Parts: sequence; structure tokens; C-alpha cells
Amino acid sequence: MNWLVVGAGMMGTSRASDIVRYPCVTQVTLADVDKKLATRSAERIATLARNSPARRMADVRAVKLDAADAAAAEKLLGSEPARRVEI
Repeated sequence: MNWLVVGAGMMGTSRASDIVRYPCVTQVTLADVDKKLATRSAERIATLARNSPARRMADVRAVKLDAADAAAAEKLLGSEPARRVEI
């Protein structure tokens, strides 16, 4: 299952950190209008995931996305069913 978290601030990063731990999740996309912020947050989550005692965690990627652009969000999700979290 893929998740799209819109917003890479404190709330979005915290939520994405929780989501990567769900066994059924394969990928979390952290999206923000500030791509540098999204990238830093995704890297921080990936580092925490690597150091976690959990056996497997979802992949995390960062993308630039304007939260007002619903069409771009749908394109990011593609045809795969996904959960969408708006922070």
C-alpha cells in the first residue's frame, strides 16, 4: 500500500514516520511545495528507519507538490490504491 503525505513540516514528518512502520505499507511519498524541506524530512525518516529494530520499513521519497493541485496529487498516486493524509 502506498501513502501520500501532503506537507513535510513537523506534523507531516511525524505522521510519515509513523506510517513507514505499518507492515502493509510499501512506500510513503512526502510531498511539499518546498522540495528541500521534503527531501530533508524524507532523509531523516529513512535514517530513523535504518536504525530501527523493526525488520522492514517502507521506502520514503520526497516530491514537490502544491497542496492545492489535486490533479498533480492524483498523478503522483498513479493507478495504485493509496491512502492520502493531508496535514
